[in-house]
Amino acid sequence: MLAIQKIAERRHLWQTISMKHSAAKTALGAKAFAAITAVEGLKLSAESKARLSNLKAKGLNNDERRVEIIRAYRTAR
Repeated sequence: MLAIQKIAERRHLWQTISMKHSAAKTALGAKAFAAITAVEGLKLSAESKARLSNLKAKGLNNDERRVEIIRAYRTAR
């Protein structure tokens, strides 16, 4: 029984590593993300669409856009 348990643990570990590795290289485009969120019943507000459009027009990279989006939704302290 111990041998079977070790095999199962190794298989689980390998699957976990494989999932992390593949997830790190996969990114959704805007169209794919919009399709997924539409299926889930989520929609961007007009304000959010305008904000994303402006950030894209500025030529910001992904990290810079993320910072700006977080800043827009951060509550004042």
